[in-house]
Amino acid sequence: MKAACIFLITLFAFSAPLHSQIIIAPSDYDFPHIEPLRAAVSTSFIGTPNGAWAEVRIPLKNRKIDGLRPWSRARFRYLWPKKEFDRKELVYVLAGFGGDEEDPKPNFFARKLADNGFHAIVLPSVFTKRFVVAASSEGVVGESARDAQDYFKLMTEATKYIETTRSIQFQKKHLVGYSYGGLTAAFVAKIDKSKKFFNLEKEILINPPSNLFASVGTLDRYYQSRRKMGELAFAKLFFRVGAPSVYFRRFIPNERIYSAYLNKIPMNIEQAKALVGTGLKSGLPSVARAIYKITEHEERDFGEVPPEWGDEFDFAQYLEETLLPFNRKFHFPDDTLNSINQRNSIYTLENYFRTNPNVYLIHNADDFLFRPGDIDFYSRTFGDRFVLYPWGGHMGNMWFDQNVNSLIALIKDEPSWF
Repeated sequence: MKAACIFLITLFAFSAPLHSQIIIAPSDYDFPHIEPLRAAVSTSFIGTPNGAWAEVRIPLKNRKIDGLRPWSRARFRYLWPKKEFDRKELVYVLAGFGGDEEDPKPNFFARKLADNGFHAIVLPSVFTKRFVVAASSEGVVGESARDAQDYFKLMTEATKYIETTRSIQFQKKHLVGYSYGGLTAAFVAKIDKSKKFFNLEKEILINPPSNLFASVGTLDRYYQSRRKMGELAFAKLFFRVGAPSVYFRRFIPNERIYSAYLNKIPMNIEQAKALVGTGLKSGLPSVARAIYKITEHEERDFGEVPPEWGDEFDFAQYLEETLLPFNRKFHFPDDTLNSINQRNSIYTLENYFRTNPNVYLIHNADDFLFRPGDIDFYSRTFGDRFVLYPWGGHMGNMWFDQNVNSLIALIKDEPSWF
């Protein structure tokens, strides 16, 4: 595996003079080289950060629907720097698929930013029940351009709240999105380029999926590993991995703690797939049920919730049984799964990426969501705004000092950020 990864990095290194991408050589990277899926699972040892923060509820949609009332107000989390370090700059942090404002991963980034003088707002994924109920204009998510418009409104209201309550005028604003949040961030940043409302200084996409269908297909296949092993075996696996994660959980992680945790969670590839697939789709059934309840209440009903929907409801079913019929009835009469995929692919933003020098992409060469041709596309499109780490899986290295310090240096516009 290591030899193959080194070959991959070497192969793309030869194309560096042509495309000018920044490739971190294996010899210059200290993150432990482990199997990519295990790396993704291992981020469960990241704990909720210490320090001051405020969780804020704001009204966006007035959906007081029976059974959905607890989620009727949008929420975000706000972290601020110490007065003596205040840079008067704001960073929006967009959570990955299914992550909310309490998720440790975006809060980890936000705390690191606050420690370096930035104000930070943690925003939930569009694929959360609360976003669907409290922020989605139509109550249906999955169309990135539409979701980005709703996200833009959420960011606007969150910013107004902070500026008003804190009596602060930010000198610069930045945007950081990871995983599916990176895809959402790209569409949000494109809107801002035309509206120039936030005038985002830096827009940083971390490990975004490039192809909607390919990504959800991969995760659906991973979930099949759970079905194959059976619920009892999965429950034992979940406990075996979850119990040590509680013991080793840290806000300030280090390699020693990380290595100790890895030693406590041995697993094979199929077990890792089961955990990744389960973790990333766990909230999807409740999101879909909320969508049908909202659209029925608002008299935009487009069908009954299929009775067989349960916890095994997957991404492919969501696209076929929810998003596609909704689009056909209210937006695109001739819509197909292929056209949905094309609209929501990161490739559709190629011209925006080429013409906006403020947008950056950070990825890992062994991310299991990469598709053939992705790295070359990113290289040609972003040039020296594309940073490729040799390994780390999908967000597995997000906590590592080398990654975090480079991210912060990039936002600070320090010459040696890479």
